[in-house]
Amino acid sequence: KTLGACLKDPTKHEAPTELSASCKEFIAVNDACESEIENHCSSAFYNDDTLLCLTQWTRPEQLSAECQGALPKKEEEKSEEVDADKAAWRAKRKAAREESMRQLEAEKSGTKVQACDVVSREHCSAAEIEILDEAKGKKLEVLQAELKELKARKKQTLKAGETEEVERKLKVLKKWVKHLKKKGEL
Repeated sequence: KTLGACLKDPTKHEAPTELSASCKEFIAVNDACESEIENHCSSAFYNDDTLLCLTQWTRPEQLSAECQGALPKKEEEKSEEVDADKAAWRAKRKAAREESMRQLEAEKSGTKVQACDVVSREHCSAAEIEILDEAKGKKLEVLQAELKELKARKKQTLKAGETEEVERKLKVLKKWVKHLKKKGEL
């Protein structure tokens, strides 16, 4: 409890201190759950085990509504907030891993890795098929602009995994544009 009083009173700080949002939330939990910490958590205020005690070691029905409201949301509730971008990123990473595994298997067996056929989609990885699905129906000018943008992006410093993704997209889109030019569709 003494630590909480010190944290909340800026006059007791040795130097001017700005508390982070998570620190303020932790203080709020200790305040809202004072009796629960006293009774169920061996008075472990402002301790590494405070949240563990309240969220895992103590049954929810033993906590007051005020205390339950102050506790951080469970991970399942937060997982809904995983946005579409992150889901797409995960799917792309998974596809890249699958493609790498396919290439390793081909290397081990001594067979040549078959190139992705953009028309029939034979020997295409999930990531390559996704790229083709996105490209399908786009005008040639749009695809050429995307290729130009990807080439410029490839020259930049990219995060881990992005280089392979950009190179894969470039490779597939080049083949698709070549196919469209040959076919004379656009």
